[in-house]
Amino acid sequence: FYPPGPYAVEKFQVMPNMTFYDPWENKWIELKDYYLSEDVKALFIVSSAGWCGPCFAEAASLASVYEKYNSDGLEIIYTLGNTNIPGDVPFETSYDKPDSADFAADLKFMENWKLSAGLEAGQPINYPMYADPKREFLPYAPNHAWPFSMLITTKDMGVRLVEEGFWSTLVKNKIEMVLYSEVPNIPFE
Repeated sequence: FYPPGPYAVEKFQVMPNMTFYDPWENKWIELKDYYLSEDVKALFIVSSAGWCGPCFAEAASLASVYEKYNSDGLEIIYTLGNTNIPGDVPFETSYDKPDSADFAADLKFMENWKLSAGLEAGQPINYPMYADPKREFLPYAPNHAWPFSMLITTKDMGVRLVEEGFWSTLVKNKIEMVLYSEVPNIPFE
């Protein structure tokens, strides 16, 4: 069950249902699992790349954001769509082969990236991190800059904010707005 489209990764549109891979649990998550959630009011979704310096800085800074807002209903879905080599997509060919050398190499890359971001943050990364082996964002935003971040309300899967590059200070204000205020449903009636 998911709200009807049309879907777009644009402000005030309905976010398309996307799937991301959790290599630590060897399972897929879907955005529809958060639709109408009683516990999660908002999703902060990030598409990033391992070679991207601003992505690394944003990943580190999100640890304190998650610590502050998670108990009030914010969930972060942080995705890596590239390793340290542009075009090299983690788990693109290995997500269904957990015993393979490619799977082990991709998992090691993600573990090291997460550990390094935690060192940069001064605390472990406390939010979930996923791979995007299907490159879910490309059909909707083929020329986006990294990191590519969206704030989504789960009551309607409405896109409330889209940021390209390291997010601005306005992101915290937007997070507080959707967590602590009644915002209108999308599509607007």
